[in-house]
Amino acid sequence: MSTCAIKQCGARKNPNQPHLTMHRFPKNEVLRQKWLEVIGTENIKPGLKAPRICSLHFAVSSFNRTLDVIRLRDDAVPSIHLVVSEIINIILFLISRSACRFVQYFTIIVYQI
Repeated sequence: MSTCAIKQCGARKNPNQPHLTMHRFPKNEVLRQKWLEVIGTENIKPGLKAPRICSLHFAVSSFNRTLDVIRLRDDAVPSIHLVVSEIINIILFLISRSACRFVQYFTIIVYQI
C-alpha cells in the first residue's frame, strides 16, 4: 500500500478509502519542478523511492473522471493541505505552554488547600 509523500498527511490507499487515489510525480521536468516548488522539498518524506501524492492535495477540477477511471489532468498541480502553517504551529505551541502553566498553577493551589 502506498502512502502520501507529504510529511503532514499520512493518507494511505486502502479498501476503507476507495475514492482516495495516489499520483506519481510527473515525468515532465517543468511540471515536476512546479510540484516541488508548491510542496517544498522540505515537506516531502525522505527516503521514498517513488513518492506519490494523494488526491486530497488536488482540487476537484484537477481530475478527469470517466466511468470508473479517475485520472489526474496533465497540467494538475497539488494545491490543498500541503503544509501545516507555521502560524498554526506557533499557536499550538503557545496553547500547550499556557495549558502547562495552568496545570502547574492549579496544582500549587490544590496543594496549598
